[in-house]
Amino acid sequence: DMDALAAMLEPDVVVAVNVGAAHLEGLQDVATVAREKCKLIEAMRPEGLAVASADCPELQHAVGQTGRQAVWFGTDPATAAEYQCEFISLTETGGRFGLTLRGERLEVDTAFAAPFLAQSLAAAAAAAHVLGAPAGMIAQRLTTARLPEQRFQVQRAGRWIIIDDSYNANPLSMAAVLQAARLMAGSDGSLALVLGEMRELGDAARDAHVTLGVQVAHLAPAAVFWAGGQGDAVAAGLARAGGAMAVRGLGAPDRFMQELADVFGTEGDDVVVVFKGSRANRLERFVTALRDAAQGAC
Repeated sequence: DMDALAAMLEPDVVVAVNVGAAHLEGLQDVATVAREKCKLIEAMRPEGLAVASADCPELQHAVGQTGRQAVWFGTDPATAAEYQCEFISLTETGGRFGLTLRGERLEVDTAFAAPFLAQSLAAAAAAAHVLGAPAGMIAQRLTTARLPEQRFQVQRAGRWIIIDDSYNANPLSMAAVLQAARLMAGSDGSLALVLGEMRELGDAARDAHVTLGVQVAHLAPAAVFWAGGQGDAVAAGLARAGGAMAVRGLGAPDRFMQELADVFGTEGDDVVVVFKGSRANRLERFVTALRDAAQGAC
């Protein structure tokens, strides 16, 4: 739909945050995803400006093919992008990030408790800056910014630290969220993964889910729950990487709560529980069940 939508918009500024293995059922590969996103850049007004990620080689190439003016942001200093953001550390209320805006360095405490969100912060800061916002204003506004619901929403409910990223999933976002969850739990902390099938991957679906299983094994969670298809592929990846945990199928929310109690008991240390899957899995049902049960127990 990008051709028709872009023609209606005629944007002044286009922000391309990243590209990854999403919508491959219709677009085949990451390079095609990048070209499709760049149709929006091609539809800009003549004086328009693209703000794009230097972290993604396929996107860099596709933007270059448009012949349109671009500024670059990134999270890797090796890219020499004029806008940079790096994750520094977790804080009690989120995360601290370092921003570089055309040579001006700032540190900002935010509500965003994940390293992968540096890319989104860099995109937002770069877009604001090229539109004329001063660095001080950008830093101040980032301290009060919040993510939309079901997008790495972090909430404590009793002993449970809930990471709700249940809105959607693809291989790139899944890997980033899982790494962030392990960081939040600590190297030896208790971690439970409540995951769902990544849809619209076409012929790449099985390999992507096997790779996910390998990634899960390296995180060493105490429990893995799964909704949707491709559970056998995830289990195969776990086995390939020597993971000892079983993949538990998700049934009704009340059954999930019972299995969670079977693994972790009803009292004890904190447990980080991350919910992540494609929209069709409706994992928010299980987020609600855990949150309501924890609040009822208080």
